[in-house]
Amino acid sequence: MGSFLAKERMNKNNKPPPSTTDANKEQFRYIEGRRFNNVQSSKYVLPNDDEECDRLHMQHFLMRYAWQGNFASPVEHILNGDDSKVLDVGCGAGSWSFEIATTYPKAKITGVDISPVQPSIIKPKNVTFIQADILEGLSFADETFDFVFQRFLTGSIPKDKWLSVIKELTRMLKPGGYLELVEFNVLSERLGPTSLKIANALYDLCEQRNLETKMVPKLKSYVEKEGKFEDIKEEIKLIYGGKAEGKLGIAYNDDMMGLYENTRVLMVPFMQISNQEYDQMLKIIKEEWLELNSYTRFIRVYARKI
Repeated sequence: MGSFLAKERMNKNNKPPPSTTDANKEQFRYIEGRRFNNVQSSKYVLPNDDEECDRLHMQHFLMRYAWQGNFASPVEHILNGDDSKVLDVGCGAGSWSFEIATTYPKAKITGVDISPVQPSIIKPKNVTFIQADILEGLSFADETFDFVFQRFLTGSIPKDKWLSVIKELTRMLKPGGYLELVEFNVLSERLGPTSLKIANALYDLCEQRNLETKMVPKLKSYVEKEGKFEDIKEEIKLIYGGKAEGKLGIAYNDDMMGLYENTRVLMVPFMQISNQEYDQMLKIIKEEWLELNSYTRFIRVYARKI
């Protein structure tokens, strides 16, 4: 992963600055030097620049380790079969798509995201990336894919759109194929006073944007309401960010601090504080997480289409 990140970064550094081309002006917008998607209807609170993509790559490996695998669905036989088709919705930096494509070379992986930020220099031949917005529907025909995977779109899909998104994912999935969704609660738990202050601010920011902040108690019911699935399974995992968890705890602590750093340009004005005050808060919450072993509640739901 590190090698293609380095080559991709080199390629970007040899290009003109993003703001100098009309194409990039249309694709992106900039807030205090951080790059965001330029879709006016988007509710997403995180940027899509190099720093955030690097965090997403590291987050992918962290999640793989925490869950002991890249998916829960019983699809090994599908992925190892000839001409199997996999859809990765909200693929972000492309880490999951790359790893599935490399591990299962017979499978054809299609990654879809609202932003064209996936690595382009080193890419397995069985991966295709498409820029599209799941909220607008996707152009694939009915029953195209054997496995549909979607992870961490809590920060993108409004509360009143979740059922329609799952209906769209279901439409594209073949009978007998599997749908897998992985999400989290926005508000972490066992927090110190400063951590709670910043976590509540992020929670309120998401609520203000009509985002679903409490996915863990709701995700399975969303799939059940679609009415086209059987063998619906739910798994809940607490991922800790403290010293007591060893390397995993330190890694998740780094991921959370990266998330707060990368939402700075939105959080500072929302909280009505200065950058200096925000810096001081980040130092405190890092230590609070380490000492209190704070955690986030994650969920994955997977099911077979009837």
